[in-house]
Amino acid sequence: MHTVFIAGNPAARRSLHRMNDPNHVLPAAVQLASRSARDPIVAYGRRVPATPDIVCTRRFEVSCDKLFGAWVNPSILTKWLFTTATSELHRAEFEPWEGGNWTVVDRREGEYFAATGQYLQIDRPHRLIFTFGMLQLSAEFVHVVVDIARAAAGSELTLTHEYLPWMGTRGLEKGWHAMFDMLARALR
Repeated sequence: MHTVFIAGNPAARRSLHRMNDPNHVLPAAVQLASRSARDPIVAYGRRVPATPDIVCTRRFEVSCDKLFGAWVNPSILTKWLFTTATSELHRAEFEPWEGGNWTVVDRREGEYFAATGQYLQIDRPHRLIFTFGMLQLSAEFVHVVVDIARAAAGSELTLTHEYLPWMGTRGLEKGWHAMFDMLARALR
């Protein structure tokens, strides 16, 4: 459980408003609380439409601890998170502790992209939960859950990214897999 400070945080106020919006789609974790697949999903006293989250899985030939470290070590994060091989400029700030914020600004083909969020849970070396938003596209933030488990010859990462319609599923999945390629190179 985490605490959200709403008074001085416009994004938190919007998120609270979104929770009371009858058309808001809840994360899969809340949706799974429904008793059976036939039962309607009810949250905040209303029926909630089910929208699947994006799930990406990848194996890495490193230990769980080393893979997890790549998600919380700023010197490694800047090499792969929300950047591409064609980035013209990349600036990143990370506060890798629960409640800490992160921001990445990247320029590609003259266009700026900024991603930002907050670390909600850090359970080394198995789970990381953070919020994600791109304010130039939407004022909404979503949750991203990173689970890391031991696997043969290394570890397996499962990333679950809460879905919102403005994101588009194909581009989102493709983006995470491209970042995982860069992550694998950064871990060598």
